[in-house]
Parts: sequence; structure tokens; C-alpha cells
Amino acid sequence: MDTEKSFIRWLKESEPPSDRTATEVAQTVAEIAREVRLRGMDAVREYSLRLDGYGGPFETPYETALAELESLNPAVRSAIEESIRNVRRFHSLEMETLSGHEWNLSPGVRAGLRYVPVDSAAVYIPGGRYPLVSSAVMCVVPAQEAGVKRIAAFSPPGRDGKIDATVLAALALLGVREIWAIGGAQAIAAAALGAGGIGKVDFIAGPGNAYVAEAKRAFFGTVGIDGVAGPSEVLILADEGANYKYAARDLLAQSEHDPMARACLVTTSEASARSVTDELDSLLPRLATKETAEASWRRNGAVGIADSLDDAIDYANSIAPEHLQLALANPRDALEKCRSYGAAFLGYSSSEVFGDYIAGTNHTLPTAGRAKFSSGLWTGSFMKVMTHLDLSPAGARRLCGPGETLARTEGLDAHANALRARGGDFIVNGSSKVRDFAVTSMFAAIIFIMTFSPLGFIPLGAMNATVIHVPVIIGAIVMGPRIGAFLGFLFGLASLLRATISPTLTSFVFSPLIPLPGTDSGSLWALLVCFGPRILVGVTPYYADKFFSKLAAASAKWRFVSTFLAGLAGSLTNTVLVMGLIFLIFQNAYASATSSAAELVLGMILSVVFVHGIPEALVAGVFTSAVCRALDSFLKRGGR
Repeated sequence: MDTEKSFIRWLKESEPPSDRTATEVAQTVAEIAREVRLRGMDAVREYSLRLDGYGGPFETPYETALAELESLNPAVRSAIEESIRNVRRFHSLEMETLSGHEWNLSPGVRAGLRYVPVDSAAVYIPGGRYPLVSSAVMCVVPAQEAGVKRIAAFSPPGRDGKIDATVLAALALLGVREIWAIGGAQAIAAAALGAGGIGKVDFIAGPGNAYVAEAKRAFFGTVGIDGVAGPSEVLILADEGANYKYAARDLLAQSEHDPMARACLVTTSEASARSVTDELDSLLPRLATKETAEASWRRNGAVGIADSLDDAIDYANSIAPEHLQLALANPRDALEKCRSYGAAFLGYSSSEVFGDYIAGTNHTLPTAGRAKFSSGLWTGSFMKVMTHLDLSPAGARRLCGPGETLARTEGLDAHANALRARGGDFIVNGSSKVRDFAVTSMFAAIIFIMTFSPLGFIPLGAMNATVIHVPVIIGAIVMGPRIGAFLGFLFGLASLLRATISPTLTSFVFSPLIPLPGTDSGSLWALLVCFGPRILVGVTPYYADKFFSKLAAASAKWRFVSTFLAGLAGSLTNTVLVMGLIFLIFQNAYASATSSAAELVLGMILSVVFVHGIPEALVAGVFTSAVCRALDSFLKRGGR
């Protein structure tokens, strides 16, 4: 805990960790891993005999664990049962956050995720100096709650080849039937690789010494692990109201874990800091675990005074402690500012020792600052998050075009071909030239048939403009603006052809063919008036729909309005054409009319606005937008 401390005044500082020990541990573990990989159970037996004084047999029958449970002290059994109940309750509630979900990402594209447990897991339960019965509970229960089918327990044996009796009793209470009397790096290697009768597992969890932690790191990737745990640590943030007797005992509780354990107090009160150190010094000589606790405290203990609580919290965030005790009057306010910790304990009465044993939360937590990017052991640690994607035919068709473009950009031809193969009958925004040609030809045929039908000769009627423009607008929405513009061009061409074939019937409708004053021919004007608006008919509603769809998304009550506005934007191009026609009609009529110019202009405006403009735009807007959206919705659903 010797990170940046410029804002803390230290009464006692910890020593920096040594890299030498870590290097030696890594070399030893690498050797054990290599030998177990090559020689399997023979190597496991060799290292177990050398390091633990026991060379097998390693499998402990479940009946042996049951026998230890029967002879267990009733008070100890009751305490273990209480721990199991509370830990199981908490971790079963965690499962409520792990329900699968599905979402509609876009029309025809549905994605989701599932939480599925690993098939097998190994839990490591430390022995040696302190057999950690609580670790059996903390590791086995979340695996069981997650639904892991096979759970194998590993714990180092004594010289007699037996696992600690209380650990065995706890495993019996938990119902674990596969128990191996193997410890250290060789146990992790056997679980990760499989050896003799030990089947390879998918996941390894549990605390251990430096060799166990390094072995888990070495095999990460071959198996999943809960994390790489280093020496245990606690940081206590205290204010002037904190009980100094509690704080001193909590610091010693952490220190007795291991000579490398790290315990730190940061308080805003110098008087409290000195009271805690005095109390700790008086308690230390009387501890049964004095040797370990004293070595840890003298080397790794720290006491500091912060100018403010915010400074203390900043320090906590900088080191990301395994255990964070907030011995504060308002711990929840402080918790909101704390961003990185393994587990937090709130208030004067809370202590990490409750989390170690009995309260229900898990004590297998990230150390050495790893809480900045990882979490403690929980039910989700034994779960795999697996996503799935369900595309309807229409959804696949809609995505294959841009997907193929990206595949071609990366130079992956097979990817592009796989995407293209799902092109289907309709390609939104186009991805198949053959298919686009077929669909465009179909729309073009409809346009020409409707243009030359009797309906197409109705002069300047709203029905005429609406019905004949429908194929153009539908083509624009279904196939994109470029196709829409092309269909608009065909529509303009058909209109000119119709005027050429039957000039008598269409002289009123296609009066742009009448030469403008001072010109010899109206052909250029006809092209501008007929072609320009018709092309706009194809392009406008496509982009208008995109713009007004934001309005529709804002509120359900605006959906009809946005639908109407999108259709209205396209139909207004008809009004542009009508205005051009009316203007030319009145302009030609003016030469022989007896009315005044003002009367003619007023009549033209009234005709455009009230007779042709607004009614035609309204009818065309509502009708074409409704038809286009219905077709677009049908295509996107793909039959769903």
C-alpha cells in the first residue's frame, strides 16, 4: 500500500514489496507446470512427496468426510451451517441478476444473451498454517448456486496424508464428493491439465499461497480462474467517531493471515491514529498468532493522517484495496465516491472479519490493486455469458449489403460471398445488381402501365397525381434514393411520351409543351418541368422519412404526424409541377384575356393554393405515406 501518498501524513509506513521472491516463485511454478504437463500423476506425486511429505493415495473418499462431520464439535458444526446458509442466501440472490435477455436491435434482427455455468470447477482450500474452512464455503457455494455439475475440492494434506478434519467436515456439509489431498502448484497443475484419475476442469477458484497464485496465473487460458490473489490486505478509513479498539483489532486480524499481509489505517484524526497504534501495540504481545501478526505489522502495517475525508477516499481509490472498511459517521456518502475495492464494510460496527466468515458476502477478493479492473468471486464467476443472434430473412437481407461492403473492404471474399448469398428477393439499399435490375424493371413497368391507363389522362386531379406517383415513392423507400430518382426519371419520360402520343387529350395537363413567350420551342421547359419534379418525387420521401422518423421516435402521439409529413414532403413535388403548369396556362391565356393582369395573377394563386396545391398535397401525402409505410413494414418483418 505504498502508492502515491503525497496527500497523507504517515505515522508509520509500510515497506515496498520485494520482486526477488516473486521471481523465485515464478521459476519454481514454471518447473512444476512443465513436469506435470509431461509426466502427469507421477510428477504430482513427486512434488507432493517433496513439498508436503505425502506421496499418495490422493483421493479422499466421501465417506471419510462424512465420518469427520459426525465427530465434529457441535458448536463448530452449527457455525459452519450458519455460514453456509448465509452465503448460499446471498449468492442465490445474485442469480436474480443473471437472467438471460433478448432485444430487437432493428426490424428482423433479434439478439440476446444467456448465462450458462461451466461444466466443471476446482476449488482450492488452503491448509498449512491455517486451514481455511471458510474458503470451502466461499468457493463451493457460488459454484453450486451457478449450477456447476462437477466440483472437485483440492486441499493440502498433512504428513499423515489427511486433509484437515474441519475442512473435510465442511465439504461433507456442502455435499462435495470429489476430494483430493493435493496442495500447492501441483494441485493447480493437476486440475488444469488432468492427471491420473483427476479430470481436467474448466475453472479454478480459491485463495492460496504465492505458489498457488502463480500457478493459477500460469494456467490462465488453459482454464478460467477467479483471479490472481496476493497477500491479503485491508484499508480502514476512519473519522474521529471511530472506535479505536475496533480499529486496532481489525488491523491485527488482517496481519495474522500471513507475514506478507498488509493492514493500513487512514484517519482524519491524529488523536485517533495514535490511540489505535497504542492499542495495537498493547494487544500484539498477547496474540496466539503473535509471530505472524508481528512480522506482518512491522513490515507492512501503515497508519496515516489525511487532511480531509476526500483525501482519504482519493488514496483508497488509488490503491484499490481488497477490503475497504469505512468506519465513518456517514459511510454511504463516502461509498458513493469509492470506485475500486474488493468488498466494502460500512459503519463503525462492520468489519471485514464478518465477510471472512459468516455474513454472506464472499471473501475471495482481488488484491494488489486488481480491484481497479476485476471483481471478487461470485455466482457469475462460474457462468459463461453467451450471446446469440436471430435474423429473419428480411433482417438478413437488410444487413447483407453493408456487411458485404465491409467484408470487401477487409479483402475477405468468402465472408462477402456468405453475406451476398442471403440477399433474398428484396434488397434494401441494394446489394445485388441482378435483383435490383429485376425489381426496378417491375416498378418501371407499373409506372408506364399506370401512366398510359385511362386514369393517367384525368386532368390535374388529385387521384391522378397520387396513384401515378405511388410506384415512384415506394421504389424510393424500398430500394433507396438513387433508384427512386431513376424511377422518377422514367415517370417524367412516360409523361412526355404520353403528351406526344395524345397532345389533344393532354394539352391541358402538359401545357409546359406550350412554348414560352419569346422562345421557339417548349421542349427544354418541358424537360425541366416534367423531369425535375418527377425525380424529386423519388428522392424526397426517402430522406424525409429518415428526418421525420426522429420525430416519431420522440413520442407515440407524433407517429401519425411524422407519417403524414413524410408523404407530404414527397407529394409537394407534384405541387411544384402543378404550379408550373398553372403558371404557363395563365400566361398563355393572358395574351387573349380581357381581364386585368392583377385578376389573372390572383386567380392563378387561388387555383394553385386552394384548388390544386393543398388538396392534392394532402390526399397524396396521406395515401402515399400510408401505402409506403405498410409495404416497408411488411418487407422488414419478413413474414414474422
